Amino acid sequence: MLGNSRKQMERTMRRILGAIDRCGELPKMNGDERYALKQCRDEGYVDGLEVAVMAGGRVVVEEACPKITLKGLKFL
Repeated sequence: MLGNSRKQMERTMRRILGAIDRCGELPKMNGDERYALKQCRDEGYVDGLEVAVMAGGRVVVEEACPKITLKGLKFL
């Protein structure tokens, strides 16, 4: 995954949250970005979607209506 640094992960998380805030939907994402979205979900920054990790490590996202939480807005 995003092995470079915690700061890089946080930048990716903020970029995804910003896209959700602007568009109200998820942007197209690669595997690392889906992992960052999983981290956002785990931290409680976003709601309205289901994130699962498959046995092989692939992150799968099912969106209904993604919304940034108050905690997510503070993180932005």
